[in-house]
Amino acid sequence: MLRYLPLFVIVAPVLMILGAAACAPKHLSPAAQNAFSADQVVIRLGELQDTAIAANANGTLLDKDAIAIVKFTVAGAKTAKTVPSGWRQTLRASWTELKASGVGAGAGPGLAAIRAAFAAVDALLGGV
Repeated sequence: MLRYLPLFVIVAPVLMILGAAACAPKHLSPAAQNAFSADQVVIRLGELQDTAIAANANGTLLDKDAIAIVKFTVAGAKTAKTVPSGWRQTLRASWTELKASGVGAGAGPGLAAIRAAFAAVDALLGGV
């Protein structure tokens, strides 16, 4: 049980922050709200990447799945930073494709952290 503690330590903040991070403050301009949301997605993608790397390091996540997640997070962060108006649609399409490929599928207590990180990204992308 204790061997999964590092994964919990990574994922727990994601879940706690999720509610607050999902919506940009109302006092911001539309452009600033979009930038705020993109920043939150980049943060969640970083947390997903860290969770995938940790799960792979302890043998819970297969190499091919960890590689797919890391490639998605790197490309997603780049997209969110460089495409201010269209990042959400692009990321939704890529995210749907990644999930449909079966990455992180399976059973086991270690994969619960991956599923929690997936849920955090789902929520920020509008429940894809």
